[in-house]
Amino acid sequence: MANRKTTELDRLRAQTWVRNLFLVAGVRGRKNLEEKLYERAGLQRFEASNRLDRYCRGKHSVQIPRRPGGRGDWVEYGELAYPGSAAWFDTPVWYLLDPGPFYAQEVLECVRLLPPQYLEIMLNIDIPGPSAGLVLQDLWEDRIYELASRPSVWSLGALACALRRAEFAGQAAVFRFAVIGILWTLDQLIASEPELLQEPLVRFRQLAADYFATLLVPLSGTYRLGISARDFERFSDSVNKFLLREAEVEMETWNLVNG
Repeated sequence: MANRKTTELDRLRAQTWVRNLFLVAGVRGRKNLEEKLYERAGLQRFEASNRLDRYCRGKHSVQIPRRPGGRGDWVEYGELAYPGSAAWFDTPVWYLLDPGPFYAQEVLECVRLLPPQYLEIMLNIDIPGPSAGLVLQDLWEDRIYELASRPSVWSLGALACALRRAEFAGQAAVFRFAVIGILWTLDQLIASEPELLQEPLVRFRQLAADYFATLLVPLSGTYRLGISARDFERFSDSVNKFLLREAEVEMETWNLVNG
């Protein structure tokens, strides 16, 4: 994707990541966080900047090349000090919710950023070769519910990958379910995450909803998505049914093995 101006989405990405880093480190204030990073990551001391403050207030974005998986220095320092803390920066949802177009190879690179449990769902691991279109698994409605069934920073990324996969595959229904899934997952995270993260997530949810309202259903010509409150109720019911079926299968398997 070509370079472009810094967007509100870029600033929200940095803000959400650094606020999560404050939570993981258990400190308040930029100086205290920098001290923790120096100590835990083994960094040599250098002149402190106000960059972390600006990230936290949503006034600055991490300047990186536009590609899946890019990181800035402070993100790397945070990950060295607190492994796993870069998740809110690394999740491909930020990259994939930029206006497209997106291509199969970009989506494949984004999928490969996800934890292993998502790769099993989204990749045809038995198909060799360079063709991203073949390596990416066709996804159906039940798979969207599976991706959304345990809301997390990574399930957001997985749903964004599913959205773009469905878009270039022309799967209108799956595309729509993925949009609902992203917004529904954000609602779950807003309700469950610490207060420090809730503010940027609320703003992210609004940005995402505004963006989705501009999209057309793939192959439909001029039809908008037209998502309503009832769609979220149905989606939530379907996720619960998926979890119930999953629990029943696990119980049956346990009985077969131990019965």
